Amino acid sequence: MSVTWLSIALNLVLGAIKVLAGWAGQSIALMADGFHSLVDLSTDAAVLFGLKIAEKPSDADHPYGHHRFSTVASLFIALILVFVCCALVYKSLQMLAGGFTLIPRGAIFWVAVASLVIKEWLFWKTRRAAMEQRSQLLLVNAWHHRSDSLSSLAVASAIGAVAVGGP
Repeated sequence: MSVTWLSIALNLVLGAIKVLAGWAGQSIALMADGFHSLVDLSTDAAVLFGLKIAEKPSDADHPYGHHRFSTVASLFIALILVFVCCALVYKSLQMLAGGFTLIPRGAIFWVAVASLVIKEWLFWKTRRAAMEQRSQLLLVNAWHHRSDSLSSLAVASAIGAVAVGGP
């Protein structure tokens, strides 16, 4: 549970910083990455809920325990990720079709790099906790952190490419 509470705190801080830095630095990609971090709060809440319910002992209605709630929480995480990805692709295609461009400026590259490093660290920390607890739900959340670090890598690469090559 503690690694998930850490994830909530980091996602809240990272999300706010990336949205504000993206707005100030005119980077739609960084703002989108920031909103994605804020949406991750809902998946972290699902992990907490799933872990809490799954640890309940067997009862008359659930003779084999409540472990299936972890599976339901994992499904919720997957559905949220698919929804967010589809929304980002849709918005990006809209902006490309409309000719909307902003030229990133400022130190936003370093915000994206910091996000990448933090989310990758969180992946390893959550993965370690998942292995220790033998929790599939925590492992799903760990890989979610890995996908976030890869999206931050894409954002940092795009901002770096614009900085070097121009719009």
